[in-house]
Amino acid sequence: MKKDWWVPLTGVGFILFAIVSVVLSGEPPSVDDSAKEIVEHYVDNKDTIMISVFTGAFAVVLLVYFASYLRKVLRAAEGRADA
Repeated sequence: MKKDWWVPLTGVGFILFAIVSVVLSGEPPSVDDSAKEIVEHYVDNKDTIMISVFTGAFAVVLLVYFASYLRKVLRAAEGRADA
């Protein structure tokens, strides 16, 4: 049995983690807000923003892994499995 059945699921994982990252980050402060309000927003939401950043970084890792898998599959379908 092939052990690569889960590799295409990294594309789905990328979508899920990217959505979670965007939802966690929330709405940033407006440009019209004062500097104090902007700083307070980031200080108050520091933990949530950090979790959002790490979730987004993990999503990017999954995207790179999925893209490399997709490249391999498309090259094999083209008949060029040499690279």
